[in-house]
Amino acid sequence: MRGSESFDKIRDEVIDKLGSENLCRLINIIPELAEVVGDDLNMENMTKQHKQGGGETKARFNYAFRFFIRVVASHFAPLVVLLDDIQWADAATLDLLQVLIADHQNGSLIMIGVYRSNEVNEVHLLSRIIRDLKRTAEQDDFNATEIEIGNLNTSQINEVIMLLLSIEEPAKTLGLANICLKRTHGNIFSLLVFLEMLQTQGLLQYSLGRFEWGWDEQRILSESDATSYVVDLMKQKFERQPSSVGQRLACLGFSFEPAILNTVWTIVSEQRNGTETSETVEDEDIDAFLALVEQEGFLEIEPDSTTTAYIDELMTKFRRLQYQSYPPTSCLA
Repeated sequence: MRGSESFDKIRDEVIDKLGSENLCRLINIIPELAEVVGDDLNMENMTKQHKQGGGETKARFNYAFRFFIRVVASHFAPLVVLLDDIQWADAATLDLLQVLIADHQNGSLIMIGVYRSNEVNEVHLLSRIIRDLKRTAEQDDFNATEIEIGNLNTSQINEVIMLLLSIEEPAKTLGLANICLKRTHGNIFSLLVFLEMLQTQGLLQYSLGRFEWGWDEQRILSESDATSYVVDLMKQKFERQPSSVGQRLACLGFSFEPAILNTVWTIVSEQRNGTETSETVEDEDIDAFLALVEQEGFLEIEPDSTTTAYIDELMTKFRRLQYQSYPPTSCLA
């Protein structure tokens, strides 16, 4: 899109509507924006002056960002923004989201926030934001809708199994669906992992003679664990990889650059041994490990970037599992 007529139009409108001062406020927080508007404006000097002057308040930044979103949203009707795990957002971020959602002059923005209700109680900051938005929705002329997405029930699990196994008779897979409900509590991700485990262990097999899937429900009940099967399955796969890579990866947080893995591994090893070490993790080991956890749905590689972001639910369990096998004295504070 860059260099196109539509890009230039949006860029010119952003510069015109926000002005230099508001652009400086945004660039201080979003440096990449300077690459878009910096050609025609002496943004480097203005940004330095703005930083030196100080006194930038949250309200001024929110004002500038609100105008920026208005301009961008006017060219994409509607502009849909999806934010996951907002129960972990800080107060400043939630306040900014509230400002954007309640902006009655921006009718082209749809904001979708996803959070885990079991991690948000009545005194949680997010609960207050949601209550405020509901209270002011009519006054500020916007819609605030809550949709609760629960776990799958037996019927829904049965539909998933029928689709995956290309079976048209619901009664044929109902028994397997009931077992899956007991083992996964209806969590869709756990359901898919559980079915994969059944296939890996030979409890769910495809018959080339009959051209259909087959399974023994009693055998599945007796041989599948009702508690830690998902983490155990992942652990078995990860144990085939260099353990040091997984341990360091678990310490890096929820976003990292793969190149950092080797650096962190070397530093930790040196601190643990008290001397420099010649022990290294080969690049192919790191690549193999990252390929595995991406394949298993633990992380996503951002397009055109070396930055890696975790998918959090099962990754959290994996991180805990890795911490348990990692001596505390070997971790960096």
